Amino acid sequence: MESLGGPRDLGVRILIVGSGGAGKSTLARGLADITSLPLVHLDQHYWRPGWRRTPTVEWRGPVQSLLVAPMWIMDGNYGGTLDLRVPRATLIVFLDLPRRTALAGAVRRRLRWPGRARQDLIPGCPGRLMGVSPMALEVPA
Repeated sequence: MESLGGPRDLGVRILIVGSGGAGKSTLARGLADITSLPLVHLDQHYWRPGWRRTPTVEWRGPVQSLLVAPMWIMDGNYGGTLDLRVPRATLIVFLDLPRRTALAGAVRRRLRWPGRARQDLIPGCPGRLMGVSPMALEVPA
């Protein structure tokens, strides 16, 4: 009997969702490294420089374009497009961590990327806690 060559032969599409700071992007990167599947960070497609949002009426089109790929690992919430993403996924990972754990993850992320864009974001979106200005977290010297 012939064995399959790995996840690429199976058309694997992994969707990772969960609260901010839960580790979605970290898990997605780790899985992409192990499987060599294409990685899609939805934040890279949604956010525009200066933390400007993609207008809701424009967001579904880019997501639909990303979903047509035969294989991917996709991380991000964006509830307004779950109806598109869930049916296309072959595996859904929901990181359901306690609020305290996710908040600690968000704070660690902020401290790791102070004032600069994380690798899962586009340039022009420096590290911050959602809704909090990066300057609000600076510690005076």
